[in-house]
Amino acid sequence: GAPTQTISQAFQSAAARNSLSVLLPNPTPVVRNGGGYIQTLTAANGSGATYVIAESDASSVAWVINGALYAAYLSNGGFSGPLGFPASDGSPGGTQSFTSGAALAGSPVKLIPVPIAAKWLALGAETGSLGTPASDATTFASLSGISGDTQSFTGGAIYGIISGSSAGQAFSLTGLILARYIALSGPAGLLGVPVSDVFTSGTALRQNFETGYIDLQPGASAAV
Repeated sequence: GAPTQTISQAFQSAAARNSLSVLLPNPTPVVRNGGGYIQTLTAANGSGATYVIAESDASSVAWVINGALYAAYLSNGGFSGPLGFPASDGSPGGTQSFTSGAALAGSPVKLIPVPIAAKWLALGAETGSLGTPASDATTFASLSGISGDTQSFTGGAIYGIISGSSAGQAFSLTGLILARYIALSGPAGLLGVPVSDVFTSGTALRQNFETGYIDLQPGASAAV
């Protein structure tokens, strides 16, 4: 059912890349859906599990989505929804990226919005220092009127800025610096939103915010 041989080959490559074992002949053709093409396949092991191969009009690569990631994807609008088409296969740890820049990850699966997803993926996603998502993202507004989203992970948090001059940026906070920031009411407090990641200043670890900074000295039991 693929409209071109190139798209047909992309679908076959996706199935081979993911070592899919499916019932053949497959009764469901490639069909148009949203901004691309999809095909639904059924696992050959009798489990009834389905795999969906999808290729966006903007991509020459088709990707596989299935299981809990597919269920979460459908609940967030699917192929015609705000996530867009898959932009990767699911990772062994259960992370999948989408053309919108958002991602789905974790167990249970959680939506990681833009721009938090880009920062989290750059830090190694579920295998990185922040680990897997521990909560859904929530919105915030600082005293200066900057808005954004924040999301907690097993190893820290990311604050994504969606308004103001820093819109599109995201910053990670961990450990005692994060604990101090939360104790000071986070973005709604006097420090406002983060404007840097943590860096070394002299012997201390420092993170900058709109109106000040938090330092963590070596061996200290609290950041200041």
